[in-house]
Order: sequence, then structure tokens, then C-alpha cells
Amino acid sequence: MLSLDEITGAHRLDLVKLYFKGKGLFALKGMNEILRRKAPSLVIEFCSDWFGKNEMPPIELLSLLESYGYRIKVIDDQRKVEPFDLHEEMRTSMEAQEFNYNLLCVPNV
Repeated sequence: MLSLDEITGAHRLDLVKLYFKGKGLFALKGMNEILRRKAPSLVIEFCSDWFGKNEMPPIELLSLLESYGYRIKVIDDQRKVEPFDLHEEMRTSMEAQEFNYNLLCVPNV
């Protein structure tokens, strides 16, 4: 299996759409250099159903994206992009044990 880092090489990358399906940590590890050097915008389908026993907790996954210098926003049902208070949203959603977000992660450039 090739990582996204290996596949893209020196090519420019502006946008990546991620559908984690429980493999978010593996996906991010496979694009470490892309996130650090190319800093593309990310569109992420992010749902509670995709986080099993073997996956990083959702709050840690999003915090990892923040550590790469990404601002996380949510795309609402009317397709408006709004600020996303990661810690408040996750705390509220985690109490209910269910969440489903379309996120836009943009690099702080």
C-alpha cells in the first residue's frame, strides 16, 4: 500500500477530500509531508460511526489537524461555512455519543 505522500511526490495539491471510515490516524500518517509542506485545504466527512476501539478519539484527531496549523470550520446544512469550536462541539456531541459533520480545514498561511 502506498501513502498519499508517495503518490503525490512533487505535484501540487490544493484540496484533499477525506472520508475516514475509522482510519483517520492512518490517513493522516500517510500524508504527513503533504500536511506539513503543501498544506492543502481538507474537506472531511466526520461521523461518530467511524470511530471504533482501534481508532484515535475524534477530539485527538481534530487536535492533530490543529497541530499541523489547520483552522477547522463546519459546512452546515445550508452549505454555509461557519467557525467550528472544536472543544465545545465535541464535548456536546460526545455526550450524545453521535455526531456527523462536514468539515473544511484550511491551513493558517
